[in-house]
Amino acid sequence: MDNREFLNRMKHEILDYLPEQYQDAEVFLMKIRKNNDVMLDALAIRNKGERVIPQIYLKEWYEMYQNGMEMEEILKEIAQVYLSRTPKEADSVSDLLMDYHKAKEFLGLKLVNKESNQKMLKGMICRDMENTDLTAVLCLCYQMEKEFHTSILIPEDMLSEWGIDRDTLYQEALQNTIKKNPVVINNVIDIILYNDKEMIEAYQPDDFYMQPYEQYVLTNKEKVDGATVLLYPDVLEQLAKNADSSFYILPSSIHEVILLLDNHDINAEELQNIVISVNREGVAAEEVLSNEVYRYDKKEHTLSMATNRIQTESLLKRLSVIPSETLPDMEMEREE
Repeated sequence: MDNREFLNRMKHEILDYLPEQYQDAEVFLMKIRKNNDVMLDALAIRNKGERVIPQIYLKEWYEMYQNGMEMEEILKEIAQVYLSRTPKEADSVSDLLMDYHKAKEFLGLKLVNKESNQKMLKGMICRDMENTDLTAVLCLCYQMEKEFHTSILIPEDMLSEWGIDRDTLYQEALQNTIKKNPVVINNVIDIILYNDKEMIEAYQPDDFYMQPYEQYVLTNKEKVDGATVLLYPDVLEQLAKNADSSFYILPSSIHEVILLLDNHDINAEELQNIVISVNREGVAAEEVLSNEVYRYDKKEHTLSMATNRIQTESLLKRLSVIPSETLPDMEMEREE
């Protein structure tokens, strides 16, 4: 069964796995624009009298089908997912958009690549991250039942609708994001050694000391949209102060970044080969953050791109004809 046939079966059979009150619901397939202009297939079910229309992305379910999961089991699980996806705090997104006092507690930020998301960001409230190719986009973020999260980007015209200025809205969203999803940092070695997440010790930047030739994962508590912690005030400065060193930042994905002290024995171009290789081979297209490498300067207290776009475009063209096996390994040996 190819993807088209899979989607059609989803559309025509899902109601058979839902309770009786859903038998007259409208089922339809949608193409939804995600990060980096990636279009994903989603299943939507509109039941009578309900204003919230949950959307279930089907990419991972199709992959599970390809890996041998029975179609009937997939339909059962999707039905359970649908039934659990009810916002806890609001009847509908429209309610939030109409009332700033309701929306305020759901404000949040997501960090994305500006160049790769021009269509998605058009008309939305954003703030560029200075000296980088990244931008912070404001959104309404709320948790659904169990582990599910969703977010809605906030259009520019909501500023006048809510009667609030851009800077105030940004600060509200930033403080919400920090409070709900605090920053954590882990040693990459710990992540590799321990499969059990509970055994991986998570540190806070205030009392964490990066060591030479070690790699660290900087993210948030939920490990979702964790690259957004780059926006948190004083985090990078504190890490640089504790280590008494500048450091490189490798954009692993929208969910996390990798930190590496700048010991002057590896340059940004070498690191960029690693970033691009991982983006091509190990990161879903909708989860790529950037092909650039960043550097936090301890003396200047600034974050900026350590690579530039012209060189990046040239490198991407060259690597497109080089087998990935020839690209440099992530592991680096310490020079004595």
